[in-house]
Amino acid sequence: MPFQPEVALSNVSGRHASKRWAECYGETNRLIASLNADLIEYLKDRGYRAAFAQNAVHLDKEILMSCWSQRHVAEIAGLGRFGLNNLLITRVGSCGRFGSLVTDLPITPDVPEIEERCLYKLTGKCQKCVKNCPTGALTEDGFDRRVCFSLCQENERMYGANICGKCAVDIPCGFLKP
Repeated sequence: MPFQPEVALSNVSGRHASKRWAECYGETNRLIASLNADLIEYLKDRGYRAAFAQNAVHLDKEILMSCWSQRHVAEIAGLGRFGLNNLLITRVGSCGRFGSLVTDLPITPDVPEIEERCLYKLTGKCQKCVKNCPTGALTEDGFDRRVCFSLCQENERMYGANICGKCAVDIPCGFLKP
């Protein structure tokens, strides 16, 4: 679910996430949960089993990872490839949210997206996501979860959402034309 460009623009400046970015994060998570619940009911009514990770947003505070990675599921489903910013870059960009569910419905898969869309991985240039990182947690050599998490906790105290998103906004791969 791509965010609207104005949501991304609201999060460009400053050290902390914008209030609008935090609101959209929460709204989108609720929308994904609602859509999954409706889709599961739809599938069950037709004789298929389906489920989704209800605590997918839960973050394990020891390893600083969620129990279910929506973007990794999306990568496995062939929707895109990861960029330097650790976000999945799809044919429409990387600025948004993913949802997923598991089902036994037989589905003919689409052709996986294999096109590289991260300019850094293509040319060794860009690194706009690295420059946008207010903590220095994201570098061309890797990602320091603990440093990133400390800023996300500051944002959680402000907005109730453990988020930042600076690496997803004002970057060439944030919004792409399909």
